[in-house]
Amino acid sequence: AILTAKSKLIMDLKNVDIAPLKYPLIIKPLMGFASSGVVKINDDNKLMEYIKLLDVVSSLYYDCSKSRDKGVILEEFIDGYEYAVDSLWKNGTPVAHFISSKDNPQGPLFKDHIYIVDPYIESDVKNALIEAVTKVVVASNYKTGATHIEMRINHKGCYVIESACRPGGGGILYKVYSDAYDVNVFKLFLGLYLKDDVEKKNKYVPKKL
Repeated sequence: AILTAKSKLIMDLKNVDIAPLKYPLIIKPLMGFASSGVVKINDDNKLMEYIKLLDVVSSLYYDCSKSRDKGVILEEFIDGYEYAVDSLWKNGTPVAHFISSKDNPQGPLFKDHIYIVDPYIESDVKNALIEAVTKVVVASNYKTGATHIEMRINHKGCYVIESACRPGGGGILYKVYSDAYDVNVFKLFLGLYLKDDVEKKNKYVPKKL
């Protein structure tokens, strides 16, 4: 099974009911990028304050008052250390996995530009992350390309909190990984599409300081 946070899609911002979810909650606008607008909410009053603000901002700046993007995702907050795994796939087989961490951010805001490549991640944590990533990719029947999957790990397991079929950070993380793992990740990525045969070496290890 793939562990995920309990969540709910809210499209009508004037009629928000969190049931059956429980606080604390993470609220994610459907519009935006790089965790912009992602906030941790602890009670009804803060939730309504944020909803009102989001309604004004979306109407003024995003011109989506009648758009399907004017909505939010509510999900229960998962406490635990946060990791991002950027993987490359060829015909459903992993070519490489690159792991970065964000420590254990508690909010209320979540900055999406602080990624650390830790060469000392324990092997059981690394294996749990890769196992979860593989389950997500198999379930989605994704075959060739890049995936960026973010997870939190606690005593209950490895929770997937975000999954996308694209390079992490719009490709910026590939520069970080290239330096940390001493391999040209951009070249590996392009090789997925330009070469029939790609060396599958999913055991790249970051350099130790």
